[in-house]
Amino acid sequence: ALSAANPESRSPADISSAIEFLEKLFEVRHSANAKSLVSASECCLSGASLCEQIDQRRQRIDEIAESHPALKGFLVGSFDPLLINLVDRARALYEKHSLSFENEISLCSRALSPSDYGFHNVMRRTDGRLVFLDFEYFGWDDPVKLTSDFLWHPGHVLSLSEREQFESAMKKLYQADSGFQQRLSALYPLYGLRWCLILLNEFLPERWFRRVYSGSKKDMESAQAAQLEKAERLLTVVDQECARA
Repeated sequence: ALSAANPESRSPADISSAIEFLEKLFEVRHSANAKSLVSASECCLSGASLCEQIDQRRQRIDEIAESHPALKGFLVGSFDPLLINLVDRARALYEKHSLSFENEISLCSRALSPSDYGFHNVMRRTDGRLVFLDFEYFGWDDPVKLTSDFLWHPGHVLSLSEREQFESAMKKLYQADSGFQQRLSALYPLYGLRWCLILLNEFLPERWFRRVYSGSKKDMESAQAAQLEKAERLLTVVDQECARA
């Protein structure tokens, strides 16, 4: 039997379960079925493709930012300057380690990725074990994206020990990929900025056209303000982590 699992009510064994699932995916990566799979949804196989995705999301938000002064202020005053700095930082680190920022990583460096992976997409068995769900975006991707998204995902908040355990396990799992740690160091903060923009999707008109809600404009403005606050907090964390790096 399965029951819903609260992302924030975890046992110490749960982070190990998340790691073990990815280890199992790693073990089957050479199977015939695995080789027939396509790339994961919104995969990022190069530093340049990540920056392109960020730019596309930023442009979509910019189209409606003029009518939202607080959003515009956040983007122009906080997000954009940090983005410029982090892209420059990432390119410099790639150059330092003789990695190509523009070219896609080799096939042997790619990993099978659930794409939307985290404790927000789990059920719990009666024996306490977790069952991971939602693989509609599944496919091949850079394991750096998988690692970064799990650590940054706003659907769950990881403790410092959980973060360290997961990151350490991923570095061990992908140790045969000589560029994994260098790419992770360079791109991890940029994935944090990508999540800032995902949080701001609440401002996009199509989000509300598809939704049935009461209170209309008041509810919409409240939801947007809450998401903007989350994005501001996340940006602060990204900035602080880079300052410590």
